[in-house]
Amino acid sequence: MLAASQLKHATCQISVLFLMIGLIVGCSRDNPLSTPEEYVEPETPFCTDESPFSFELLKRVDFTNTNDDFVTPVPGDGVDEPAEGSVNNQVITYHATAPYLSNFTVVTPIPLTDYKRNELGEVILNEENQPIILLLNKEVSPAVSQNLSEEKIEELEEFVPEVNTISYSIVYSRNGETVTDAFDEDLVSLSTDLLEGQNDLSIKINATTVVPITGLECEKPSNDSIKTRSVTLAYELKYSITRDALEEFTATVPDSAAGLRDLDTTGIEIKQNDEFGNVIALNDNFLVLGVPNENSAFQGVVAVSDLVQDDLAISSGAAFVFTKDENNLWVPHSVIKSSNNEAGDLFGTAVSIYGSTMAISAPGEDSYAAGIHENDANNTSSLKINNTAENSGAVYFFVFDEETNRWKETHYIKPKDNVISDGSFNTRFGEKLQLADNILLLAAPGEDSVSGIAGDSSLPDSGIVYTYSVEQTSPLTYSLSFLTGLKAFNPGAGDLFGSTLALNERFIAIGAPFEDNDRRDITNNLSTVTDLNRIENNNRLNSGAVYIFSRNEDNSAIQELAFIKSSNSDADDFFGSSLAIDETVLFVGAPGEDGRGTGLNRDLASNTSKNSGAVYLYSLNNTINAWFETSYIKAIDNQAGSNFGQFIGFDKNNLVIGAPAFDTELYVDTGKVYLYQYKQNEITYTQGFDAIGNADNMNKGKKLAIKNRHLILGASRFTGTDSGTGNDIPFMGKVITYQ
Repeated sequence: MLAASQLKHATCQISVLFLMIGLIVGCSRDNPLSTPEEYVEPETPFCTDESPFSFELLKRVDFTNTNDDFVTPVPGDGVDEPAEGSVNNQVITYHATAPYLSNFTVVTPIPLTDYKRNELGEVILNEENQPIILLLNKEVSPAVSQNLSEEKIEELEEFVPEVNTISYSIVYSRNGETVTDAFDEDLVSLSTDLLEGQNDLSIKINATTVVPITGLECEKPSNDSIKTRSVTLAYELKYSITRDALEEFTATVPDSAAGLRDLDTTGIEIKQNDEFGNVIALNDNFLVLGVPNENSAFQGVVAVSDLVQDDLAISSGAAFVFTKDENNLWVPHSVIKSSNNEAGDLFGTAVSIYGSTMAISAPGEDSYAAGIHENDANNTSSLKINNTAENSGAVYFFVFDEETNRWKETHYIKPKDNVISDGSFNTRFGEKLQLADNILLLAAPGEDSVSGIAGDSSLPDSGIVYTYSVEQTSPLTYSLSFLTGLKAFNPGAGDLFGSTLALNERFIAIGAPFEDNDRRDITNNLSTVTDLNRIENNNRLNSGAVYIFSRNEDNSAIQELAFIKSSNSDADDFFGSSLAIDETVLFVGAPGEDGRGTGLNRDLASNTSKNSGAVYLYSLNNTINAWFETSYIKAIDNQAGSNFGQFIGFDKNNLVIGAPAFDTELYVDTGKVYLYQYKQNEITYTQGFDAIGNADNMNKGKKLAIKNRHLILGASRFTGTDSGTGNDIPFMGKVITYQ
């Protein structure tokens, strides 16, 4: 209608013009008025096949790390609008900065329920009433609106477009290779790694949308009854995320005036000899601190707000659970005791947490029960109170219920054959734990057998590691079953095999820091070894060793793979006192090593810095499935007696090493923690922490944990001061948090 009207009006103007020219020419050729005017091209009627609407299809996408605290993307150049943009085929660039511990980012379409309808326009719902597209500030595009009447524009703005198809994908560069992943139909989040420095990512959105016919289309519909048509919209969102360097890492500060912060323990009383910070477990959502010397007599799980502590069950033990507040700081959540808590149980000696599951050990527990017991079984209660197997030990399995915001004990695990071996039940069952997606490792370094046979006590304290299958059968239900017991292929009395544990999807690493043989190499492919006498000698006492086992996806085949000794192994090195493993690298601590060198790969043969300690890096050759020693790490300020390597934390490319007996100019055994970056097979020293809340004998770094944006340091021997009396509280311990 509008186009026809314009054309008719233009034709009328041309006719009048020709009539006037004819009259002038007819009057006089010499008249200057008879000169022809310049030809004017008739105006072409406006037409377009673009969408009449200015859409923004889920233009805002959250970038967050697993802690949900990643810096929200903001428009570039500090303005309110995106740095770049257009109506259709949008290219919008956002910039954000990530702390150095943000190892990856999760891309998630923002839930539409987070926005107010009157601010953001219409929400399109599918047949299940689920939002699938968001129309932000829906307006008729200027090119269309200036050619339509106000009535027609209002009619269009009331129209709700219909979505036929929509797809999302993320494109990013990783090690020079472009990778593309697609969101599924449910818009599930995608995860991508972040490397140090600048990370450029793109989110691509494509949608086919039904829109109304305006009458301005260049290609007219076949008949007037057709009122809608289909258009394709494409958007690209570019995100440039700069991951800070390791040096940006700082201690947690609650506000600008408060200074450095210890862990918030509001509502929890830390008492003498608790050694708070001696047992640390950390995942994305929870920080759990085991306190085996805690004395309260209550049983089960108690919220901190309901906590009442007493001293009626000496050394019964507890686990203190912390979660993150809105400022990403750790705050108390709950305190866990076993369901059969009693004095001397030492509950909390070891803790391992994975996702919404957790295992906690009590190696001093006394029940005569054997095997695995579900808590809802009729006989569980009676089994737990039969205390005729003193110090036989137990492990408790917990599951977190998000609806109730509470941890729940679901399984009670005892040694498979709870029998007397060396005159007592004490095998230190559960002294070390390691929990992963489908496997649980329970170490009993005080076990006495040659091959794991019950009743054999011929090799006291040789040690064993028990493996269990963990299968999730429903959101809050898990099935546990015994798999096998792992022994060293060359067990020795006093080796304490199982003193340390580490695992990944392919391997299990087990430390035996008191192992005694004099080898200085790696024995790969153990199944082919024939020179057992050479391996079994005891010529280098407490030099230490690490054993590698391979495992398949369902843990149905766990096999011996490698036997690792350090290349400069000496007596009392205690190699294997700490372990950390990733996909293809293994770090091993030897806190008793005596080398005088500093930095990397120097002076392996020297032994003039007694108990200075060292850490060794081993790399996996995937082609031949063999491990090789590739680096020897000494403290940059090597100090005799500092026990560098007593504990190791490794998360992605961030390596943290504790030296709990390090002395400063003012304090003895205050401890120090060293941070390194491991990248492309190279190790770089970055930073050391030795001056935060120092005191004598606090042993900072004896235990630590690192995960994503958080580093937790334990100072378990710290002596604090009672705020009420001013008296010392010996060995209460403390925890320092960083992010």
